[in-house]
Amino acid sequence: MAYSKNLPKQSSFGSNLFASLFFFVFFVAGLSFIFFMGKTLYESAVCLTWSKTPCVIVTSKVTAPASSKEKYGLAVEYQYCFSKKIYTSNQVSKSSKQVSYKKAVKFSQNYYPGAKTHCYVDPNNPKDAVLIKRVDWLLLPFMLIPLIFVLVGLGGIYGIWHKSKSKKENDIPNPNKYVFMRKYGICFFFLIFLIVGIAFGYFMFLRPALKVFDAADWPRVPCKVISSRVTVNADNDSTTYGIEVIYKYFYQGTEYTSDKWDFMGGYSSGYQAKKTVVNKYSPGCETTCFVNPAEPDVAVLNREFYNGYWFGIIPLLFVLVGIGGIAGTVIRQKRKDLKRLVHNGIAGIPDRTDNDSGETILKPENGPLKSFLGSLVVAIIWNGIVAISVYKFFNGYESKSIDWVLLIVVIIFGIAGLVILGIAIYHFIILFNARPVFRINSSFIQMSDKTEISWEIPAGRNISMLEVFIEGHEIVTVNKGKNSSQEDSIFYSEKVFSTDLVSDIICGEKSFFMPDQTMHSFETKCGKIVWMLRVHGDIKSRPDINFKYKINLLPAEFKMIVGGV
Repeated sequence: MAYSKNLPKQSSFGSNLFASLFFFVFFVAGLSFIFFMGKTLYESAVCLTWSKTPCVIVTSKVTAPASSKEKYGLAVEYQYCFSKKIYTSNQVSKSSKQVSYKKAVKFSQNYYPGAKTHCYVDPNNPKDAVLIKRVDWLLLPFMLIPLIFVLVGLGGIYGIWHKSKSKKENDIPNPNKYVFMRKYGICFFFLIFLIVGIAFGYFMFLRPALKVFDAADWPRVPCKVISSRVTVNADNDSTTYGIEVIYKYFYQGTEYTSDKWDFMGGYSSGYQAKKTVVNKYSPGCETTCFVNPAEPDVAVLNREFYNGYWFGIIPLLFVLVGIGGIAGTVIRQKRKDLKRLVHNGIAGIPDRTDNDSGETILKPENGPLKSFLGSLVVAIIWNGIVAISVYKFFNGYESKSIDWVLLIVVIIFGIAGLVILGIAIYHFIILFNARPVFRINSSFIQMSDKTEISWEIPAGRNISMLEVFIEGHEIVTVNKGKNSSQEDSIFYSEKVFSTDLVSDIICGEKSFFMPDQTMHSFETKCGKIVWMLRVHGDIKSRPDINFKYKINLLPAEFKMIVGGV
């Protein structure tokens, strides 16, 4: 017999520092986006408490865009009286003055010169006023995305340095304490994924798709194109393009104007495809549009469901991650709670039934499918985000100088994405490894009992060496602050079988005696003793096979105790 004590390894300061810098990038990036988006939201919402004041429109007109990067503007001037003084303002709202053509025309019709209406005045600075209290509430769901990065960054940094602290001697583990933080904190993290996925999935796919189906019954009406162009949305990272076609039509004797080409709208890559559509609708040409009979001022030129709509199902990945994470957390917690209740008359010893005698097929504790699916989901999400960043960076590469900071960040995240993808591929290859089937003479073995195991590996010809170990693990639950963690140490390890003969690898059996004068299988709220049968097989040019099978080891006095009961 061979006994060994493996203490939990402590990470070095250098590795902790490097890992912390990695998570710090997440934290800073997420916090920066939240700050700028929150600032924009605050600036647009500051006028909600301003005083409502009568005013008169002096001038109002629609300004044409000076370039393809601009939208139509609103040029307005109005006068109002506040605290017995006359003021003049030309501010429409705290948001951008650039809007679509349809909104600009509608605004000019509602706020024509000489019209009496109301404006909203800052009581602390009466010179500052707006006609419309427009708040960018749509920024709120967008702020959830960088919040994920903030939580990942903080959680990673906290976990790294929290685990590096040495265990205090007077720490008394109590897993029931802070259950809310452990269980519902993780659920809240995945809830953000779920909310983001649902919100973006609705606006990017579900709502446009429903409009496509609803427009199938809209009547076809002749229309005339007023103007058409490819609009450009350029920022520091990339350049995307949109389609703008303005046309007028008559419906039931009334003239209307619309600028909707399809229900998707927005901007995307691919200038040439947008240019082809714009060339089809040159100014002055006559074509047909589809009008909503319930709302005649709503019309569209293209009501077909084309491939561009499928881009909107990308948020479904966030929905799947959110649902899977919440369900997995709840199920895992229920299983833990149930295990604590499964005890017989001897505290901590696993329950034994009449069906426990006889040969038992062991089930592996570490299935390769679970590892592959987990790594695949992480690889898809991570590399999807990185791919978008890389595309945006190189899409605008020719039109501006290189942003070296962004380039370095993209390279770091790209390398990490390749590593994660490599891990997923590694686990995928393991799926096709030989699957050993191990049998044991009983699922419950007493200390010092003679134990018999047998195995079958039909596809084991490519295994060059097969080794079987019996191991005893001490798993202790440690509370540190508001969190708890588990420390796993091996207090017993013995090689019970080793062979390089193909015939013995494909099938065989082995008898050995379980250790005595040691600790049996045991589980309490503070920790547990777990016995494992570990199987390792060397495979040339492929990942090795590694499986662990749980064995319930009973105390030597179990028969005597049960007989007395």
